[in-house]
Amino acid sequence: YPLASPARPPLEQFPDISILQFSVPQLTMYPSLHPHMIPKRVLLVLAVILELDTEQLMIFFVVPAIIVLAVIIILASGYLKAPPDVAYVISGVRKKPRILVGQAGLRIPFFERVDKLALGAIQIDVKTKTAVPTAEYINVKVDSTVSVRVGKEPEMIALGAQNFLNVNRETIAQKINDLLEGNIREIVGQMKLTEMVSDRKAFSDRVQSNVVPDLAKFGLELVSFNVQNFSDEGGVIDN
Repeated sequence: YPLASPARPPLEQFPDISILQFSVPQLTMYPSLHPHMIPKRVLLVLAVILELDTEQLMIFFVVPAIIVLAVIIILASGYLKAPPDVAYVISGVRKKPRILVGQAGLRIPFFERVDKLALGAIQIDVKTKTAVPTAEYINVKVDSTVSVRVGKEPEMIALGAQNFLNVNRETIAQKINDLLEGNIREIVGQMKLTEMVSDRKAFSDRVQSNVVPDLAKFGLELVSFNVQNFSDEGGVIDN
């Protein structure tokens, strides 16, 4: 319709029609718009400045906005925050995995995966399953409590990840129980019964010195080792 045409229909006849359904020349006939169309006048101005029609304007602004929104959603889904007692191992894109401990980070969805490594202390009750002969050939059994954990150094965490990734503490305890028992049996065979019973600290120190290098191969470090009890079938200790 021409701008001054008496045949121009009143805008009130189109209360539910979006402004984007009008062409730019038609919209110039309506200096005042319905209230729900007012925010879209900005798009109209931009369309005039950029010499775009409404369809081109939608493509120019809406499509990039959708792309940006999709990128934000994907990045948000890749946000991670690792607790202090768990290491998040992120791998998939880089040759060397990234490790998060007690901090936040991002992973690339669909291209990177996240695995977990328990870092907290693990309590293990280690008992010799059968009697062990001492240096004096007296068969004894040892009951002890051991506490281990994955080392805090990056190299130790990397070794721990190779051996115990996505493994709970109970399973880790079962896997290293035999290693700990073997070290205890070795030290028992090197000492006299009187030495072990009268000086438990000396026995504990020797076990710790013996077991630390073996644990380090798995990325573990010894927190504590305590002897609970010595026993023998012949009753030598009680006598």
